[in-house]
Amino acid sequence: MGSDGTYLAAGEQLIASVGPSPTYDFKSVYDHCSGSTRLADETTLGAFCSATPNLIYINQNSRNWTYDVTGSYYPNAVKHELAHAMIYRICGTTAPALRVDHEALTNSYATLYFGAERDVLNSGAQNAPWYTMTDASDTAAQLVHDGHCSISAD
Repeated sequence: MGSDGTYLAAGEQLIASVGPSPTYDFKSVYDHCSGSTRLADETTLGAFCSATPNLIYINQNSRNWTYDVTGSYYPNAVKHELAHAMIYRICGTTAPALRVDHEALTNSYATLYFGAERDVLNSGAQNAPWYTMTDASDTAAQLVHDGHCSISAD
């Protein structure tokens, strides 16, 4: 946590460590990616858009912004968006054909490779079950990390 009592600077450092830049013009994500989230803007803290792979969109107007940016959810959410960026970098898509929801895959990748806290991300999935990590999403994250972006049909 920074001297301002938030994780904002830590989030910016995390983003920079992987390569993208943060942007706080969240609405501009819709200029590049329509329907980039299954959640409403007021509940969305961040977004990644494959049309702008060098940006991570941060929503300072989300309903819980003050709570999120001062709590452990914020750096974990940033790691989730960075995982989208990395999956895109490796696979050329944020939703590789690995038989799991791409949001669960992304949470697993964030947990396994960026050190996100599993409990924090899974608790954030209470109203969005497609984000919930499973053994299958963990396996899919390992496949992506190893450069495998699809699995053949049985």
